[in-house]
Amino acid sequence: MLELAGYIRISRVGEREGEAYISPHVQKEAIERYAAELGGRIAEWHKDEDFSGGTIDRPAFEAAIGSLERRELDGIVVYNVDRFARSVPHGVRIAREIVNRGQVFASAQERIDPRSPEGSFTLTAFFANGELFLDRIKAGWNVSKARAVARGVHIGPKPIGYTAEKSQPLTPHPTFGPAMTSLFRQAASGATLADLARFMTEKAPRETGQPWQGTEIKRWLQNRIYLGEVRYGDLVNAEAHEPLTDPETFEAAQPGQSRPRRPNGRPFLLSGLVRCSCCRYAMGGHANGGTNHKTPIYRCGRKSTRACPESSIITAERLDGFVLGTVRDHLEGMRLEAVASGDDLEKLEADLAEAETELAAFSADTSARRRLGAEAWDVAFNARADERDAARAARDRAFVSNQSLVRAQGFDDLDHDALRSLLQGMIQHIFVRRRPRGAIVDDRVLIVWSDDPQVIDVPGPHRSALFEPIEWGADPPLERTLSVQAGQDAADGLLDRNGSRLPLRELHDSLPIGMRPVDLRHPRPGGSGSSGSSPLDPPPAERETTRRLPLARVLQGRLAAWPLGRRPDMR
Repeated sequence: MLELAGYIRISRVGEREGEAYISPHVQKEAIERYAAELGGRIAEWHKDEDFSGGTIDRPAFEAAIGSLERRELDGIVVYNVDRFARSVPHGVRIAREIVNRGQVFASAQERIDPRSPEGSFTLTAFFANGELFLDRIKAGWNVSKARAVARGVHIGPKPIGYTAEKSQPLTPHPTFGPAMTSLFRQAASGATLADLARFMTEKAPRETGQPWQGTEIKRWLQNRIYLGEVRYGDLVNAEAHEPLTDPETFEAAQPGQSRPRRPNGRPFLLSGLVRCSCCRYAMGGHANGGTNHKTPIYRCGRKSTRACPESSIITAERLDGFVLGTVRDHLEGMRLEAVASGDDLEKLEADLAEAETELAAFSADTSARRRLGAEAWDVAFNARADERDAARAARDRAFVSNQSLVRAQGFDDLDHDALRSLLQGMIQHIFVRRRPRGAIVDDRVLIVWSDDPQVIDVPGPHRSALFEPIEWGADPPLERTLSVQAGQDAADGLLDRNGSRLPLRELHDSLPIGMRPVDLRHPRPGGSGSSGSSPLDPPPAERETTRRLPLARVLQGRLAAWPLGRRPDMR
């Protein structure tokens, strides 16, 4: 029996009516019936909601195609060709790849057999019809937008200072409108963004009670909608609604050049990564901090508006040094792991090339299918494909290990920009909490690695809600008692300890987890895998729930506060 994927797509969930709407239930029933007629069953269901067929960037669609590419399924069934794609290049290419792999591409409505030349031509025609239908919708949408702009209708979120009625021009808000007019006047007189933010918080507070931010004020001052203009792409209506300021005041209110924030003209090393632990907002880099106004610092962006009750400040020298030291230890642990693995990348590349050549030769041998029969040929083909996949996986693991070794060895030679790029790839957030003057950096800083499974909600564009403070334990970090030389001895397989030499596997059991020079793998609770397998053996292919214990995280002593994540992919 064929094991098939059933794919369902709904262009717009909100419009559940009309002739063009085909409910998921109707699609599912038709797909199941046709799969049974083909002698198969639907083993996996994939559904995309609110996704256009003009793109292939659809999560469920990508998952279904991924299953087919891994040969986990025998084909895919859709309700009709339009549900699969509304693009000739994408639809034809993917359908042809499915057929060329000997898999089934089936549509319950059209019932086309794309394996024949006539069926392939017909399928292409249906994809073309779907693309034409989508292009006509887009053209009609553009005409509607042009007409709306011509009538003075604003397209998009309602701007501060105005009220909006459906399909009508904007009108000034009775409270926020005069406040915006006064805001532009004060900005034209030289008021700072912090002063303007406090003014708007007092005169026109937001519904949530949260104070306005200087970054929001800056966006308002640059928005030409307050001159009475409406814009949508290249469409402009300069007299769409009543303006809240005049052109002269608008130009005078534009934010000027701010004081320098970059030391030596370069971006701060950790800019974009550092956040205040109290409010979770970004901490910007400033070159004019300290009592002498010459010390580079990272400072909570909400300090100037007094919106953060415990805004954090830390000198760039202390924070940069701590983070670089932690990352250096992290990479050193990865270097020891790479040395211990001892993979020969060139040999693994050769093995992969040999496996791919063997698979291609067997696939091209048309006489083999006749001699072996279809079923035996499929078994032999799948065995060679599995060997190719295993060789590729081994090559990829060795490549990552080799890259880790290269990065660790060249870490101290990286220039400023390369170091920033590396840190942004390895680290998701750096939280800094407020402490009395002189407190050690270790107690103030929490590093969250980029692969950490913990999802931390942080402010972003158009997201300025009230966030709970980030808290973590106050235990001092563990001291690293394992020296680099001892780690190198461990990588060689033996380590002097109390006059005896221990094999590498026994060494792992004798050292604290964070001190182990080679990562110890743990299955998550409920994960698969034999309890008797060695912690140094690579996990089986079906075990997808393994985690790594990052050395740097353990060195910080943060295990009680955050789940353990895996090391970032250094490729």
